[in-house]
Order: sequence, then C-alpha cells, then structure tokens
Amino acid sequence: MGGRLIDCCVHDPWPSQPELMEYLSDGWRSYLGRPGLLPDGGGVLPLLGQFQAPDGRPLGSYVDPFGDREGAATEPLTAASLAATHLDPHGIDRALLAHDAGALAMALPNPHLAAEIARAVNDRTVARWLDADARLTGAVLVPSQLPDVAADEVRRAGAHPRMGAVLLAANGLDKPFGHPVYHPIYAAAEELGLTVVVVAGANAMPEQLSQTAAGGEPATFAEYDALAGQAAMTHLVSLVAQGVFEKHPALTVLFLGCGVTWIAPLLWRFDSEYKALRREAPWMRRSPSEYLRDHVRVGTHPLEPVPERERLCSYLEAFDGLERVLCFSSGFPRRGYDRPAEALDRLPVAWRERVAGANARGLFGEEVPTGA
Repeated sequence: MGGRLIDCCVHDPWPSQPELMEYLSDGWRSYLGRPGLLPDGGGVLPLLGQFQAPDGRPLGSYVDPFGDREGAATEPLTAASLAATHLDPHGIDRALLAHDAGALAMALPNPHLAAEIARAVNDRTVARWLDADARLTGAVLVPSQLPDVAADEVRRAGAHPRMGAVLLAANGLDKPFGHPVYHPIYAAAEELGLTVVVVAGANAMPEQLSQTAAGGEPATFAEYDALAGQAAMTHLVSLVAQGVFEKHPALTVLFLGCGVTWIAPLLWRFDSEYKALRREAPWMRRSPSEYLRDHVRVGTHPLEPVPERERLCSYLEAFDGLERVLCFSSGFPRRGYDRPAEALDRLPVAWRERVAGANARGLFGEEVPTGA
C-alpha cells in the first residue's frame, strides 16, 4: 500500500478505579473514598455504581455475549503491547485513541463527577499513552452534559500538541449534537484546530436521558449492535441542519463505530428534503451532501459484511464522493476488529490509498515523522 496508514480508531482501555484516582483532585478522591475506610474493609464508592465489571470497566446496558475482545487482544493493553500486536505488524504510522468503554462514563447522572473523570482520563492519556509512543494521538474526552465546562476542558487538555481531537460520546442532554447548546464545544475545537469525533453506541449506560436508537431502547445486544448507525444519522443530520458547519467553517467531524452503508440512502433523502424545505434552515447555503464531503469523515469499522465484494463496491460507488469521506479505522482490540489489509481489500481499488491514510491526513494535527 503506497502512502501512510492511519488508524482512526484504537480503543485504549478504561483504567482500574485505583489507577484513575491517581489523576483525580484531592476533593474527588475523598468523595470516592479508599479501601479500608470503613470497619468491614469497604469505603470505596464505585465510579459507576453497580454498572461495572470487577476490574472497573463500564458495562453499559448491552454486553456482547461473546466478550468484547478476541485472541491476543484479551491481554491487558499498554502502549508497548499496542505497538507489538497492532501498530508494528500492520505498519500503522498513526493511531487515534478513542477511549473504549471510558466514553460511557460521560453519561453519569452526576455531571460534575463526569467532568472530573474526563479531566483525569485526559491527563492519564498524556502520561500513559502519548508520552510512550509518538505514533499515538489523543482525543480530549468531554462531558456533554456541561458544554461550557467541556469547552474549557478542550482548551486545557487540547493545548497538548499530541491531542488531535475532541471526543463526544454519551449524549448527556438528550439533544442531537447539532443543537446550539453544544456549540461552545465546537468553537473551542475549531479554535485549537481539533477534529470532533462522534462515537456511535455510547448512550448505553443505565440511568441517563438519551437512548441508543430511534423509537425506544433495544432489548438485546444484537438489536443494539444492528442499530448502531441510527445515532450517527441523527447527529449528522442535526449538525448539518443546525448550521454547525456554517458557523464553524474550519470544523471537521469524524464518525466512528457506525459502519458506512447508511450514508448513501440518508444523504439522498436529506438532499431531496433540503430542496423542498430549505426555508426551515435558511443558514444552509449548500446541499447536505456538499457539507458531508467537505466537513465529515466516517471510520470504516465495522465495515458491513456484504458477502460479495463487488456488490459492496457497487453500492459504495453509487454515492459520488464517498471515496473522500471514508477513513480506515480498525476498532482494535474489540472483538471483530478490522485488520487493515482485509478491510481495504474489500473497497474499490482506486479508493484504497485515500481510505488508508490520505483522507485522514491532517485530521489530527501535524504528521508524525517517518520512523517515529
């Protein structure tokens, strides 16, 4: 493959609570407590209450019955093991860290705790990941329930030269991400030249306002997984229709974890509705498809398993300009993650170099020197 290979989605693991508490302020460490504080040996308030695994990972409402990792990826992941098992074998020049289950924590009912966790996770990302491998790029985790606080965190943590994105996951206010209440986050991201990353499926924690799919909550993991694209569709339509890209013309939004085959039918319909009802959004100066091509990127993972490659290629090529939108994302080390060669081989030949790295070039700041 000519050119560089950029992986737009690697899931760095959620830390154990004791490890994360190293990065919390004294007041929040006191709030959460410490082992042995009580006579029976208790005294720690779990960050996510009953909704976490014994190692502290958020479980959410939907758990893959086959587990969320496979093969060698089941071992604890560090910067060194990520390099040995994924970056080096596949020749990946740059990878974006997308926080894994930690993104679910932004749906905590206590927004102040969510903000503190975001700050702690961002500091840990720098210390444990970015300082360990120059190929890694961080994404600033923010609490969407408090947009002004989130914007302040973008400016604080996003000032680090290796932070290349802002990650919006759980929709804590139950409003699509184009709603004006979130615009302070986009202003801060544009100010620092950071890409906004929207992760599908992060509205999966109990006791939160928003839902994972239209029409109500799925009953099973299979339903939840099949409907992963619905949240992305909602947020994309909202971002375009509410004028985010007119208000912030330098902003780019990357969607992750939602597949790709929903893009064409959604935009065909959106373009048609815009022509008929454009007076409802007078700030829109171009068609939705034009905003998509200029301001939106979509990660390939999970690339839909269409049996015949030719059929998938024909479907993708039916939407003009999609080759400029797709960016390779592996989803490593999640179960079913996409290996670069296998994913790229399923795409039209003429698209592969663009999707492998060209479309993502510049999304996360300065390029890493070859051999870094």
